[in-house]
Amino acid sequence: MKTEMMIEFFAALAITFILTVLLARVIIPILKSKKMGQKILDIGPRWHKSKEGTPTMGGICFIIAMMVVSAVALIVKSDEWKPILFALGLGLANGLIGLIDDYAKLIKKQNEGLLAWQKFGLQVLVAAAYLFLMTSYGGLETSLPIP
Repeated sequence: MKTEMMIEFFAALAITFILTVLLARVIIPILKSKKMGQKILDIGPRWHKSKEGTPTMGGICFIIAMMVVSAVALIVKSDEWKPILFALGLGLANGLIGLIDDYAKLIKKQNEGLLAWQKFGLQVLVAAAYLFLMTSYGGLETSLPIP
């Protein structure tokens, strides 16, 4: 049983990675053409200035790939839909935090989106909600067996 789960996990991981790479080859040129690049502050080192224009919002590639693989997993593993849906929600919520951060950078036209404490606080809230849902469902064991 555990071997089967590990194989399924690594298969999903590999498929998600391949889809992300393929999507990035399509999406990153679109982001560059729309001038959705990173702004670099003048106060940093000179070599850092060469990174200016690096496309932001590239995380959308990961999100789309994750949604596709999760949709297939929901179809194949229809009896185990809650943990899959909770994990998808965790990924989407963290992706939304990244989207808000990148959007703030684009609007301000500088390299400052959400502050570190804001990102961390949102991530803690999302993780807490995920852990609450998983423990409520019974899909997460919180005891630690000590032999």
